[in-house]
Amino acid sequence: MQYLEAKRLIHRDLAARNILVFSKNKVKISDFGLSRALGVGKDYYQTNFNVNLKLPIAWCAPECISYLKFTSASDVWAYGVTLWEMFSYGFQPWAALTGHQILEAIDDPNFQRLEQPECCPKEYFSLMQQCWQHEPSKRPKFSELINLLPDLKPEQVQAVQDSMETNQLIYRQGDVITVLDKGSSNTLWKGVLNNGKTGFFNPAHTIAYLGSLYQVINQVNSHVVMAKTHFLLKGERFERI
Repeated sequence: MQYLEAKRLIHRDLAARNILVFSKNKVKISDFGLSRALGVGKDYYQTNFNVNLKLPIAWCAPECISYLKFTSASDVWAYGVTLWEMFSYGFQPWAALTGHQILEAIDDPNFQRLEQPECCPKEYFSLMQQCWQHEPSKRPKFSELINLLPDLKPEQVQAVQDSMETNQLIYRQGDVITVLDKGSSNTLWKGVLNNGKTGFFNPAHTIAYLGSLYQVINQVNSHVVMAKTHFLLKGERFERI
């Protein structure tokens, strides 16, 4: 999207359904049927009303619905909705509302926005809210978003013991928990497991997750223990290490 912005191209239909997943670290944006190039000296594209015009209303910024005015800033709005789809596991945005009701909700004077998904870290939801600024000029550009995203990577911790506490997140030793919210005064943090289950947990029962490095250390320790055990058995010493 930064590339399209730099080339003065507007996608106009950015949504999860138009993102193709090639691998864990590679996705591609598709469906450029509604895309338009900005004219010389213009920073927006505006079309005319007609009965055959179809717009993805739930992904559209207010100015797109009201005035059929499209810019890179309106693509940024759609990007925020696409993030919301990802963190809500593909839920339909504004599913219970008609197109007219969506415009009434998001436009002046109501300024309603989609609610924070259960599995969404607050830093990412804050970014979505920036993308949904009513005034297009106040939304971040894609060239800015690409620099903001690496710093938003949520903290991950690893459980050092099992937890079966009532009304809390249930997990096993070694489970990785993505931190959603550390709260302000509560001693419990909110997190989500890899299986999508969310809940509160005691951070004192976790350590910083080191990723593959932690696995390598465990493998090395395992090999050391096996080597020591083999040496003791060969020497006919059977005391426990």
